[in-house]
Amino acid sequence: MIGSWFALPLAALVAADPAAAAAPEAAGPATALVPYAGLAMTFLFVLWTTSGLCGPMARLATRVGLVDRPAPRKAHAAPTPLLGGLAIHGPLLAALGGWALWGLGALAPVLAAAALLLVAGLWDDRRGLGVAVKLGVQLAASGALVMAGVRLGLPFLPSMLEPVATLLWLVAITNAVNLLDNLDGLAASVVGASALGILTCGLRLEMPVAVVVGALLAAACAGFLRHNAPPAKLFMGDAGSLPLGLLTGFGVCALTPDAGAIGSAPSSSAWPLAMALLLAAVPLLDTSTVVIARLRRGVNPLTTPGTDHLSHRLARRAIRRRDAEVAGASDPLGSAGAVAALGLLQMTASLLAVVVVYAVAG
Repeated sequence: MIGSWFALPLAALVAADPAAAAAPEAAGPATALVPYAGLAMTFLFVLWTTSGLCGPMARLATRVGLVDRPAPRKAHAAPTPLLGGLAIHGPLLAALGGWALWGLGALAPVLAAAALLLVAGLWDDRRGLGVAVKLGVQLAASGALVMAGVRLGLPFLPSMLEPVATLLWLVAITNAVNLLDNLDGLAASVVGASALGILTCGLRLEMPVAVVVGALLAAACAGFLRHNAPPAKLFMGDAGSLPLGLLTGFGVCALTPDAGAIGSAPSSSAWPLAMALLLAAVPLLDTSTVVIARLRRGVNPLTTPGTDHLSHRLARRAIRRRDAEVAGASDPLGSAGAVAALGLLQMTASLLAVVVVYAVAG
């Protein structure tokens, strides 16, 4: 079922307006700047290359000892290699770089920011980063995007508050996806569903940067899921989840640079906020649930690990073991059920975001 989600964008690109690539000047802005043939080719490049790199990265991680070992709060029962982040972001950043050189210069800042988080994530996977350092790197990467002009595009906000709102958004989504990576296949499934929403909304709103980011994010997640679906053979680690979160947040921002001018919506319209929240619904819901639960217990939500995520709760319910500490590799059906449920929830939220966009844009 998950695989069919990621076949949709490729089918849409191949089927939609084949004359656009041959005569881009006769098409809309998104079509003119993003020829369907080129996007389909880079989609396949990222999909196949990511999948092909997963095996070598797993062997390399095992050889150098970069593995995630089982622990009481973790879901896997055997040491599992990391370095999935390199398999995801090597092809993905290369493809985005190609589009930046081709003409989408707005992708250049996010390439640098994502690369910074990739390096920081690799260091964290290998030796560990303190919470303050990790947050500082996220602020630096997100701040660089804000300084480059990236905005969340909420028309009802005063212009002086837009940079602050964008910074908070990017850091929040980066952390939310990082925290969501707690069961096999979960982060890749949810981000992939969000990416499909970004792609579809971008096509309707004629936002070429969002179209490219959404399509290639979906391809990277699909390629990785072959090796990360329960039971996982390879983990993405922080090197995978941190850049995925930033790219998801950036993809949403790329949808709304002129939100107040779209359709017949007044400049005070709140539809961009509704779209943004829907496209990142599961990461934000999971993080909010965890933060509230830990604050109620009187512990620091940023530094206290636990099995209080939505995925853990769904897995425990699925296997009907109320006293279970973790439902994971030893309970693959519970784990897979939780991943499928949250992936479907995000897919539903993404479809609602598309409905909102079509209702506004007409």
